[in-house]
Amino acid sequence: MAGLWHFQLHCIHCPNSSPAMFAEPLVEPQEYILEGRESVTTHVEIRKTSTGKKLKFDPINLFLRSSCMGDEENPVTVTASAFNHIGDDGTKSILFTPPCPAIQWTGSMVKERRFIFGKNSLDDMNMHIELSIFNQVCSRFCKLSNQQPTRLTITLQDYANRKLFDRSVLNDNIPSEEKRLERVTLLHRRKRDMGAWDTGLLPGGDPVDFSVQGLEDELGHVKSQWDLSGIEDSLYEIKVQSVCTDLGHSTEDDFYDTDPIELILDRVPPFIYSKPQVKLTGPIDKAQDEEFSLSFTELLFCDEPYTFGLNVTLSADETDVTLSHGNGIKVICEGKTIRYRFEDRALEGFPTNTPVTFTLDRIQDLAGNVMDTYNETFIWDQADLVSSIAQWSNSTAASIQCVSTQHAERPYIGCDGVDNDCDGDIDECDEDVIPPKLSFKDGLAVDASVNGDGLETINTPIFRSLTDAQSYLTSILVAEDDCMVDLPLSVTPPNLGASCQSTMFEVTATDSQCPDQTVTRQYQMTVDTDVPVVTVEFNPGQGHVNDFSSVGDEGVYLGIVSWAFAAAISDHIVLLTFKKLGFFECHGL
Repeated sequence: MAGLWHFQLHCIHCPNSSPAMFAEPLVEPQEYILEGRESVTTHVEIRKTSTGKKLKFDPINLFLRSSCMGDEENPVTVTASAFNHIGDDGTKSILFTPPCPAIQWTGSMVKERRFIFGKNSLDDMNMHIELSIFNQVCSRFCKLSNQQPTRLTITLQDYANRKLFDRSVLNDNIPSEEKRLERVTLLHRRKRDMGAWDTGLLPGGDPVDFSVQGLEDELGHVKSQWDLSGIEDSLYEIKVQSVCTDLGHSTEDDFYDTDPIELILDRVPPFIYSKPQVKLTGPIDKAQDEEFSLSFTELLFCDEPYTFGLNVTLSADETDVTLSHGNGIKVICEGKTIRYRFEDRALEGFPTNTPVTFTLDRIQDLAGNVMDTYNETFIWDQADLVSSIAQWSNSTAASIQCVSTQHAERPYIGCDGVDNDCDGDIDECDEDVIPPKLSFKDGLAVDASVNGDGLETINTPIFRSLTDAQSYLTSILVAEDDCMVDLPLSVTPPNLGASCQSTMFEVTATDSQCPDQTVTRQYQMTVDTDVPVVTVEFNPGQGHVNDFSSVGDEGVYLGIVSWAFAAAISDHIVLLTFKKLGFFECHGL
């Protein structure tokens, strides 16, 4: 064994729990055998075990001891302390970096995964949704609060058994190495939108942040409000994200997200899509076997028992008989359609030319928005169908009651098959009061901005001709209207030609069926039609004769014949002059 040295690496009072040292635990000594003059380097890795929530530990004292038999009485020993942090008071410790708080949905969010808010519910909450989060391990006495239907609830798992602000970078009462949490914020974006997430705002306009000091109570509950007044109706994804300081490692260590859930904002009530098929025509047997229907613009609340009312009132001999669902009528509500038919013998006994009033009320969409009551009055002629049409056209206007639409500004007025203004004409231009609108086509990334006066400027690209700019503008714009599709666009260039950054194009979209329904908008673009002309002048100074010009195949050019001559004229200046600038005029050069 001559020339061999035996050593043991061990720790003094090694802990049996975290932190632990890998790859081989040093609770048991590690044996090293070295030959003469051999050098061995060993890396000791200290990790925090998965158990426990403690992040700060005392230093680990390591020692290296000779295990040779000749040294048993007085072995050679070397010690060292393992630590990575020295406090302000000089105390040494092993300090693990706090993780970014893990967040998960809890309560109703786990079960439903989709929430719908309509106009009435949002008005009741003053356009503010209350959000409630819960720090699950803030203390062993934490417990869930009763959840309200309009609250979004999340659970936070804090490794260090602290409140959110106890890890905040804004907390001046904790050591700098424990400051990790920058914010816990609410994010949202439209469903299927792969762009950036928008930050939810408080009623005062500041971003929602659950980690603000004073929001979290002693049980770990945090409440805040999300202001929805500036958010359009649509289907959104929302999530809560904790954002921590950058550790310079994987970005996954710098934030933690909940799974997205869906939020639907719908403040517009449903309305009838096409002409309702509710009139009774022909003999009783025909009307008895016929199925009547109404189509709507969106999904309806069709849960049974039905909350809407569908009534057919027949007037005979100065007596009104009202039939409804379960009382002479069978009704089916599915998706965007309501269908119904009369039960057997429900129409028997009514004479021809019976006045009939159809009434549909309390129709709701999935968000709880209620449609205006729909009424239609007609005469039931029980003669054959051809005869009944002729007699209907000759009936007196006094027998028909028309109810004007209360909300003439809502979409699809003028193309819904209804005489909404009770002037005897159906879907004429007077009913359509919503003009077309111009917008960029979906899916295009257009570099544009709008100033305070509403003028939209397309910043890039820059065009060499009015024709190129006009073609580009036509390719990115679309005209939309509630009652028309494929509206033609007219793009008019400026009469005075290009004006660099101030070149104005006028875009007009006109409803071909209703020419008065026209929208015109201006777009400002950069068009540079001038080609820059560049000349170069060599100025050797006063009294110098330009005797070093040369002639080549390409014509006369300037040349320097020797290094000595070049040194002699090195003090002279070469001037580069732009005679006609074009692009540079457009950019202020």
